[in-house]
Amino acid sequence: MQTVAKHNRSVPKDQRIDVEQAIRDCVARPDQYQGGVPEDGDESPAAHTLALRQLAEALLIQGTEVRKEPIAYRTWGEEIDESAHHQMRLACSLPVAVGAALMPDAHVGYGLPIGGVLALDNAVVPYAVGVDIACRMRLSIYDIRPELLLDHKPLFISALERGTVFGVGKAMRSPRTIR
Repeated sequence: MQTVAKHNRSVPKDQRIDVEQAIRDCVARPDQYQGGVPEDGDESPAAHTLALRQLAEALLIQGTEVRKEPIAYRTWGEEIDESAHHQMRLACSLPVAVGAALMPDAHVGYGLPIGGVLALDNAVVPYAVGVDIACRMRLSIYDIRPELLLDHKPLFISALERGTVFGVGKAMRSPRTIR
């Protein structure tokens, strides 16, 4: 729906479209969008009209049912912005959504929150990406036996908690010296 957003940037404020509401209306009543956007008296349809028509046609072809409620998702982290949760609930309302989670670094993205994970059934959603995926997440691989991790679990937990910072705007107190 980048086309609808682009339309909004090119017209005066009083002619802008509520993108989220336009999509909700189209998903709720796709049959009303087949010939164009309702109440659209323009003879030559604008790009946003065509985009909504294409969405409606795709919904009608697939016979997609709209979820009444979004699927549940897990959240890691405590200081995640409500707007990131709002984006995640919208994504979890997709009929093909089967699982989801918000990581500790989650914040508002372009479609899906950055730091959000969305599992889908036999589908790909192009907008479900961000520009700084895993901007504060890291995977470390250690060449040690798994038993050593279990034998020294409290030590590893302490090292991870001291050396990892989570949350929007958080930073290490002082630079670390690498030895």
